[in-house]
Amino acid sequence: DRLTRIEALLADEPEGVTRTALRYLLSDRRVSVVLCGVSDGNELEVCASVSDGVYLSEERIAEIEEVEG
Repeated sequence: DRLTRIEALLADEPEGVTRTALRYLLSDRRVSVVLCGVSDGNELEVCASVSDGVYLSEERIAEIEEVEG
């Protein structure tokens, strides 16, 4: 399925799937805020850590969008 393919694609990402997914959303210049539900401090840290203005490369975005179909 699509999630399995995306997880396989992002397996080499040092930040992991969750942070990379959030960066993917924030890499869209039309998006300025991503609301995350959190259940503990670790999840809050993950969500807050991607607000540093670092975006995914155009190449990585294209790879993800290719999987999305």
